[in-house]
Amino acid sequence: MEIYLETERLRLTQFEAEDWKLLLDLDSDPEVMRFISRGVPSSEDHVKKVIETILSYRERFKERLGIFKAIEKDSGEFMGWFHLRPGKNELDNLKSLELGYRLKKKFWGCGFATEGSRALIEKAFSDPATEEVWARTLKDNLSSQNIMKKLGMSFIHDYLETEIHGPAEPAVRFAISRNDFLRQ
Repeated sequence: MEIYLETERLRLTQFEAEDWKLLLDLDSDPEVMRFISRGVPSSEDHVKKVIETILSYRERFKERLGIFKAIEKDSGEFMGWFHLRPGKNELDNLKSLELGYRLKKKFWGCGFATEGSRALIEKAFSDPATEEVWARTLKDNLSSQNIMKKLGMSFIHDYLETEIHGPAEPAVRFAISRNDFLRQ
């Protein structure tokens, strides 16, 4: 198990092909999926495609960027995932990186999302080519917006999110620039 990043309480490692079952379990909780698919669990076929995408990122970005398995250090339990990657439609833009995560409900409200995200932002800006780290969420997801603010991110704009099941939903984008990060 190659460690991508480690914090006080969590470890981020590379996903393996067989880890699709972990993702299926994570995505089976309607509360976890509330702001992603309106609570609809992911299908086995969808999760297997996601694992293929994760592994392709690993190859494409030479394990420097991608989607990483989050493990609680004390228990060794799978917590969910974090990602640090170019935007889905801008895979060649390594100057502006998207930050994201999805955690099991039992790990909500414990500071893990903030801890892992902060470490990923630090890692992103350790590369001089990175100019910005950004994140997005649905406008109703105030918990994620609060985490973005704790990370020093600023509101950039509202938009309509179309990558969810059903009609487009109001969403927000937050970001932190290299200069703002260095000023913190």
